Amino acid sequence: MLEQMRNALTGLLRIKMLAPLIMTVALIGIFQYLSPHLLSARNLRSIVELLPELGLITIAVSILIVSGEFDLSVGAVLALSPLIGVRLMQVNVPPWIAIVLALGCCAAIGAIQGGICLRWRIPSFIVTLAGLMVWRGVVLVTTRGFPLSMPAEASGVVAALSQRVGMFRIGFFYFIAFTLVLWLMLERTRFGNWVFAVGGNEATAHIRGVNPRRVKMMCFVLCSVLAGFAGLVQASRLGVALATAGSQYELMAIAGAVIGGVSLAGGKGTIIGAAIGAFVIQLIQNGLILARVPGYWFQFFVGVVIVVAVVVGQLGERMKAKWAR
Repeated sequence: MLEQMRNALTGLLRIKMLAPLIMTVALIGIFQYLSPHLLSARNLRSIVELLPELGLITIAVSILIVSGEFDLSVGAVLALSPLIGVRLMQVNVPPWIAIVLALGCCAAIGAIQGGICLRWRIPSFIVTLAGLMVWRGVVLVTTRGFPLSMPAEASGVVAALSQRVGMFRIGFFYFIAFTLVLWLMLERTRFGNWVFAVGGNEATAHIRGVNPRRVKMMCFVLCSVLAGFAGLVQASRLGVALATAGSQYELMAIAGAVIGGVSLAGGKGTIIGAAIGAFVIQLIQNGLILARVPGYWFQFFVGVVIVVAVVVGQLGERMKAKWAR
């Protein structure tokens, strides 16, 4: 009987998303106690209204972190992408072509930053920190800090990225779709195995025939493209491209990834866990508002949750290793 219980607990601890799931349930319990409106249909809709933008950036950053790199420029890329799209539409470029070109520019940004990191072996933290400042500066200089309204001819694009399907906006379904696709890619494909191998031990992965530079470059590009798509979703929802869009999102995305069980050392993590981490951050923000806690406590609570999530994950790893003997 004791052996069966141990086997059951060991199997439970092998679930990659155990720590973020425990954290989510605990926070729901706490905030539901503080405010009975937390799980109301209206409030859940308000949570998922804002989830796609942060969620898309979080799963994008998570793939890059698993490969052993960082991208601190995703918030600025989120703001730059709709700006490029709107500017192109203003010079009579068809909306869908403008969107494709905007995402192409985001891909180029990822390739440039990844190329600098990999060619000259400069830490991605430094390169993308510089990218954060450069691309945010481009946005502010171009707009002078003022929002840009979506042109009338962009109504089709706006509808495709922000219209409602039932109680949710279509952006939420894009987020779910990308989460599932990237989860399958990371967990069920050869490329996903390469990402884990490169992030875990780049030298060993190279010996086994994996090209670390190619894998990391693809992750850099994918991360920037998803950040750009998140910006387009946000701009379509708001009807304007904001110069300040995505501010602090790079830190919240990393926080969501850590809460979701992604190791900052690389080689370990799950996309669905990262998506849950993004939900946890939105849940904290929403729960604090319902509990009438001043907004400046938000970062404090996110920091506490990060530490607790890491501690829970480490305890689970130690228990699993101990019982596996």
